[in-house]
This record gives sequence, C-alpha cells and structure tokens, in this order.
Amino acid sequence: MTYTYAPGLGEAAAAFPPAGLDDVSAARARVEALAAGRADSTDWTGVVVEDRRVEGDGGTPVKVAIFRPTDSVEPVPTMVFFHGGGFVLGDERSNDPLLTMLVRELQMAIVSVDYRLAPEHPCPAALEDGRTVLRWCAANAASERFDTGRLALGGQSAGAAIAAGVALANRSNDPPLSFLFLGEPVLDPRLATPSMTAMDDTPVWRRRDAELSWRYYLGDHTVDDLPPYASPATCELVDHLPPTYITANEVDPLRDEAIDFARRLLGQGVAVEFHLYRGAFHGSMSFEAPVSVRARADLIDELRRGLVDAGICGS
Repeated sequence: MTYTYAPGLGEAAAAFPPAGLDDVSAARARVEALAAGRADSTDWTGVVVEDRRVEGDGGTPVKVAIFRPTDSVEPVPTMVFFHGGGFVLGDERSNDPLLTMLVRELQMAIVSVDYRLAPEHPCPAALEDGRTVLRWCAANAASERFDTGRLALGGQSAGAAIAAGVALANRSNDPPLSFLFLGEPVLDPRLATPSMTAMDDTPVWRRRDAELSWRYYLGDHTVDDLPPYASPATCELVDHLPPTYITANEVDPLRDEAIDFARRLLGQGVAVEFHLYRGAFHGSMSFEAPVSVRARADLIDELRRGLVDAGICGS
C-alpha cells in the first residue's frame, strides 16, 4: 500500500526496519543495539533512577527501575509503566528518554517493570508480574514516597495490553487507580480489524509481527481459550476502569483495535480521551517530527490533568 506520512516522518518510515519477530534472538539483538546507540541521548537533568527487585506472593522477584524527581521529599503521583516490544522484546530501561522527560516535567515517579517475556514465559507471566508490582507500590507507598491517591498504570504497544489487563484484573479498585494510559495499544489477538487486515507493509509493526507476537504470548492458548485478561479487547466487562487516555496512529495495523476499545470503554461508562495521530506510524512518538513532539506534549498534558492534578477515581 501507499501511505501518506506526517511531515518529518517520511525518511524515518523508509529507514526504520520492521520488528522482524520470526527470529526472536536476532530481533532482541537489534533492539539492544538501538538502545545502546541512544543511551547517551537521555536527558537525566532533575531525574534519578534506582534499580530494584520486587518480591511477589509467588516468590518470583520482578526487576523494576524507579524513576524519581531528584529533590522529591513529599509523596508524588506514581505510574507503573510497561514497555513495548511485542511481548518478546525490551526491558525496564527501554523507554528511558520518555520516562525521564515525564518525571522531570510532571514531578512524578514512574516504576518501569521488567516483566517476564514470551516465548520463554507466555501469558499470564507478564500480567502476574504487573499485578505484583502494583500491589508492592500500594503496600510500600509510605516508605517509597508514592502518593496512593494518585496511582496510575500505563504502557506502550504490547505494554499497554499488560497495563490494560492489570487494570481489568483490578476492577475491584484495590488499590485505587486514578488513571490509565494506553499508548498505541496491542489489544486483540483476533487480528480481524480493517487496519490489521490491510496493513501488512507498514513501518516498525506489521501484521506478520502481530501474528507472531500473539502466538508467542499466548503459548498453548488460542483465541478461543484465552487466559483471563490476556486480551483486553475480548473481555466482556470493561467498566469501573479509571479515566483512560488512548492513542493510535493512522498508519498502524493496531489503529482500529484502539478505536474499538475506546468505544467499548465509553459504552460502559469509562471516561476516555482518545487521540489519533494523522500520518503517524507505530512508535512515531520517539522521533522529532512535529507530530511526535505534539504526541509527547499531549501525553504530558493528559497525565497532568488525569493524574497529577486529580484525586482518586471513584468506582
């Protein structure tokens, strides 16, 4: 297909390779090389990070990176964050440039989760890790200076699927959540939306990658036998979620499942803010094109309005 990209994204679209998940080891090596190449570009002004291990009820420690404002003394709003990578790539430091920017601009804390990756650890391992870290944040809020009245979940791409799944598993509101951020989310293993059907040659993320990522993540399960909360799009009840910010890109096979999920949340009484970025592709927010800069500014605004300046969301 022929796509029209937003100004500043055309060259990036031509140069950026697809995820290429047929060979997971090779894909991981490419991601590690990219991460090493941009390590020096992260602005750490006003931000510190601490690597920790969180112990869960099951005895499996979960590695996290806790990003905080340098001079914070009082409890601060806190987001538990899940990186993207098709359920098989990345780690808790994959989003250092984005997370440091958010911490600096909003004076919040972010707990980035190194959840167990597929295919070695299929679902529900990542969801269990996410729930472990969320409960740990609530239980240790006083000593860690997390404001439990302003606690959020968030994620990008496959990480957004985990964030949504953890939020759905937490519909009893224990601990209370104030906000949910789902950036260009992976949500639906049925792969039947018009955008997913049509877009098999898009930058970064293609239908083939989506097929493989779900196959790795689901393991022995199928779309007719899904673990609870593995597929947010097929969960019957999505009510009682906190106010939710969802983003999508025009040139992204995931586009329509984000639109459909936003519509379902609205239909069940959840407050939703939805942004569709014209001419953007999967992962565009990490570039310096005008639409990328605007997407980051929008995220800051929504977190400020929905989390930093907000109280607990009632159930």
